[in-house]
Order: sequence, then structure tokens, then C-alpha cells
Amino acid sequence: MRCTKCGREMRVGSEEYCKDANGNPMYKNFAYCDTCRIKSELQDMNYMHSNQRPKKKTNGCLTAILVTVLSLIMIGVIGHLLLPRNENDSKSKATPDVQASPDKSTTQPPKKDNSSSKPQKTETKKAETGHKKYISLNKYGKVSKKMSIKVNNAGKKASISCGNGYLAYKPDEDNSIYIVVNNTVKNNSNNSKRIESSDFTLCSKGGENYVPTLIVGADDNFFSYDVINPKMKQSGNLAFTVPKNSKISNFYLMYENYDIFSEDIFFKLK
Repeated sequence: MRCTKCGREMRVGSEEYCKDANGNPMYKNFAYCDTCRIKSELQDMNYMHSNQRPKKKTNGCLTAILVTVLSLIMIGVIGHLLLPRNENDSKSKATPDVQASPDKSTTQPPKKDNSSSKPQKTETKKAETGHKKYISLNKYGKVSKKMSIKVNNAGKKASISCGNGYLAYKPDEDNSIYIVVNNTVKNNSNNSKRIESSDFTLCSKGGENYVPTLIVGADDNFFSYDVINPKMKQSGNLAFTVPKNSKISNFYLMYENYDIFSEDIFFKLK
């Protein structure tokens, strides 16, 4: 179950809320979001009390079953010892198998495997690169069955204007700068779709990953927690705080839609 506010997976648990007429505890289910600290009550669940559990069978019945099984085993062992063994039949059955094996080995020598290692190398390359999909700048990439995204442009900014230019956001870290990525999200479905800044990650070619910086009240539109209506599209920015000497060409924008069957999608910024 996902949180209606942040979309993250919620923990499910149970807690005691009252006791019945016999003094036994009764429980109810709830789902809890650790991020938003929201608790949602689920359908009540009463545990089976100890006096309602099925009674175990008596030891007398178990003893009778054990005696019967042991008796059958003893009868089988005695019958096996008393029956005569037909050694001639066993030898006659084994002889054809022994004689057949040399014929097969002589008439059908093992063939050499002339296949080269090229197909294996091709499969290895597909395994290494097949899980990543790169989308060029200004081109839509299908991130799910109902949603497409494209990167319009990306640039570096030392500050972000807000309050009609009277105020500005600046990176909290020393010797850092913003990379601002402008995106367009298209909703191709018949229902409203939610888009969050936390769905995006800025990935460097060196392996570093950067999460979006929360920008509230900026003069330009920045994605935070937005809803896009059916058959419509919306453009907005994402801000990432990176080292000041970073190059935009060294980064890709990754979108994650939390579908285990989907592949990672990377958008080029240059």
C-alpha cells in the first residue's frame, strides 16, 4: 500500500484496541508512512483466541497410528527376506546395457564444438547495456504506459530568483552551484497523474547521484508535488546542487517510476 501524500510504500501493522467479553484482546490493522508520519486505519482483524483453536488429537490416536506403521514396516522387511532372488534375470538384464555402451561410443564419436565465442560476447554486451535506455535532448521518452517525459534544456546557475527578484536561493554547500533542468511531462492517460521531484535523480558518469533541491516560491515553475490532468502536459524545472566545476555534459537525468519490470531511463542533458 502506498502513501497518498508521498507515494512511498507504507508499513502495515496491528495494535490492540479493546477486549471482548472473555477478556481476550482484539486487534485492528493500520498502515504507517515513515516519511510523512501518516497513519491510516485498515480493516479490523481479530486474532484467534487460544480457546477457539482446534483441539489437538489425543495421544491414544497417535499411538495407534504409530503401531500400525511399524507393523507394516516389519511385514515388508520379513517378506523381502523370504522372497528368493533371481540372479540370472538381473544378469541378463544388465548384459545388454553393458554391451550397448561400447557400440555407442565407437559408432558415435563426440563431435567437436566449432561454435565461436562471438555469440557469447554479444549476449554479454546486451546484458551490460540493455538495462539502460538513453533519450536525446528535446525528445520524448516513454517512462510508463501512460506518461512521457522530455528534457528541454539544462544550465548552471549560481542562484535562483524568487519573490520577483527581491530574494534568491543559493546553494548551502561551499564551492557549489545549481544545475537546473527544464522538463516537459505529458500525461497520455484518461486519469490524472502525479509527478514528484523525488522521482528524478541527476547521475554523473563517475557514479555520483544527486537528489533534487527543494525550491519553494521561485519565480519560475519548479516541480515539487504536481498533478497533471488527462491528455495534458506540464513543463517545470528541477534544481540539483553539484560541485562548482562540474560540467553538464558529465550528467544524465534519470527517472524512476518504481516499476520492477521497467528499465532505467536516462535523459541526455547535452
